[in-house]
Amino acid sequence: MKYLVGENVFTFNSGTEFSQFQRLEAFKNNNEDAVLLLRNYNRMLSNELKNMA
Repeated sequence: MKYLVGENVFTFNSGTEFSQFQRLEAFKNNNEDAVLLLRNYNRMLSNELKNMA
């Protein structure tokens, strides 16, 4: 299992947050288990995940 650590996922994503999701998708496309761990709480995270999918 690979753990990708980030600070947060904000409503207005910068390039950093966008690349975190691209990296996560790359691992999953290569059949490797990976999860994104975030340091800061974001109450809108479920909405952000829907928007990035």
